[in-house]
Amino acid sequence: MKHPQHTIFSCLQAIFLLILLLGVQCVIPAKTQETASIKDSSTVYIVGELQYLVKSRSITLQGWMTFQGTSIFGQYHYDGNIGVIHLEGSIGADNSVNIEEKSSTGEFNENPNVKEKTYAAISGKLNRDKGIITGTWTSADGKTSYPCRLSTIAIFHEVKSGKFDVSVRYPLFCAEEQYAALNASLKKYMAHTLGNNANMLNEIEKEMLKNTPQGTKPDLPHDLTKTDELNIHHFSPRFLSAYHVESSFTGGAHFNYYYFGETWWNAGGKAWRKIAMNELFTADTAYIQRLNALIVAKLTQQGSQFVVDGTITDFTNLLRKGRLAWVMRPAGITFIFAPLSVATFADGETAAFIPWKAIKQYVRKDGPAGEFVR
Repeated sequence: MKHPQHTIFSCLQAIFLLILLLGVQCVIPAKTQETASIKDSSTVYIVGELQYLVKSRSITLQGWMTFQGTSIFGQYHYDGNIGVIHLEGSIGADNSVNIEEKSSTGEFNENPNVKEKTYAAISGKLNRDKGIITGTWTSADGKTSYPCRLSTIAIFHEVKSGKFDVSVRYPLFCAEEQYAALNASLKKYMAHTLGNNANMLNEIEKEMLKNTPQGTKPDLPHDLTKTDELNIHHFSPRFLSAYHVESSFTGGAHFNYYYFGETWWNAGGKAWRKIAMNELFTADTAYIQRLNALIVAKLTQQGSQFVVDGTITDFTNLLRKGRLAWVMRPAGITFIFAPLSVATFADGETAAFIPWKAIKQYVRKDGPAGEFVR
């Protein structure tokens, strides 16, 4: 993927990013969410559209941003591209905004061969009350610039429970009444998760106390932890594709991390429902063999140890049972593997991105991913 300063198309994209940074407007019906003004420590999900007036075209992008004191940081991706671009910036006392566009990498796998450098600078104004950023994107060489505007579509909320480190974090969507049902489902699911996780740690504590010899001081971990973060991978009016990052510590050498994909589809009207991976593909299960071959090839190329050394050679059974974590974007479908599943713990999470064009013949044209292969 070329960076924005390399092509006009990319320039337009980056400016769209500026929009995100400069303007985050979020108005949610009172029954689904409170005020959307940008406050300190707010993390929001933004979308933007870059207007290239000469060519009468627009480029869309989206990603998340955190406003922390005088700092802004986050990442975004252009709708048709694979990787993400990292953001670092500052907010002035007058709400002026300056942001630098950093290296482009994969969302889950950092590329050690990519040297961090600034590709563009964004300057503009943040309207905290309306949550909008408006300003100008300028290429690193200063030769190209575009006006831009960004708007917030969701705000992330964190809820904690219990005496241990138990929490959930998830987005609530704003601006459109059509997302009220989706917000309600997300809130209900995450509240259920929070309660279950708190109960789990309480039971672990009880078991530890039960197994402690009478008259002996119990040796309990001071940082029993169970958290669940729901992160947006891609959003459109028709679907939300997100992934859970669940971290836990119940004693031992280190934390454990798990990933779960979650994609919601709105086929029309206000009905949102979770979908299974097989709904993306035709009834002909040949797609499973094709996906398996592509996943193995991708993980081998990336040097995933347990695949390279032959410990893991096949994912067809997991694919058939829908047990691989996956998310999707206009560019393709990504399978996410937690630490220790296909590589060492030190390697962290691993992802295998499969472009739609590589599996186009198996994608249902009337399904959730059909719009990407027409």
